[in-house]
Amino acid sequence: APRMIASWVALGQALKAAGRNDEAERAYIHATSLDGMNALARMGLGELMLATGRSLDAIREFDLALQHEPGLAAAHMGLGNALASLSRNHEALKHYEQAQAICPRLPEAEFAVGFVLARMGKPEEAEARYRRALTLRPDFAAAWVNLGSLLREQGREVYAEAALLRAVELRPDLISGWVNLAILERERRRPVE
Repeated sequence: APRMIASWVALGQALKAAGRNDEAERAYIHATSLDGMNALARMGLGELMLATGRSLDAIREFDLALQHEPGLAAAHMGLGNALASLSRNHEALKHYEQAQAICPRLPEAEFAVGFVLARMGKPEEAEARYRRALTLRPDFAAAWVNLGSLLREQGREVYAEAALLRAVELRPDLISGWVNLAILERERRRPVE
């Protein structure tokens, strides 16, 4: 069934997961040649382009996906991520909030909103969003790291340490957790730790 679009999209996803990005891109492009407005094919292509550092191309693909399916929360998240990668934080925030409106209990959306709010110099609002993400998903290690980093920047060392320790407890391979713990210890003038 060479014209089955879902198979080409699934193949693209599998190839991307295997790190075979060129082949994945060809599979997604083939899917879009069969149906140029297939939202899942466009979204897969957008995610691949974002992962390979082509944010502007990713924005185009997510926009096309949303033209066909405006209620696709994952496409709003992807578009927000692409915009945030270009420091277009206000635009990113709008798409993250649209994803939240579609899926109100989406921890990744709360996390993403917190991330751009922190970039925009709104630490209190960012903290609230990270905490909401953690309420929805207590094992969200990246949210613990970002919360810990934010608390560290505010001079709230004890709370920062607790958040960062929780992050590395959940994900010992999460480099950003260890780096932020090291920065905290350096700021405390505890070089051995």
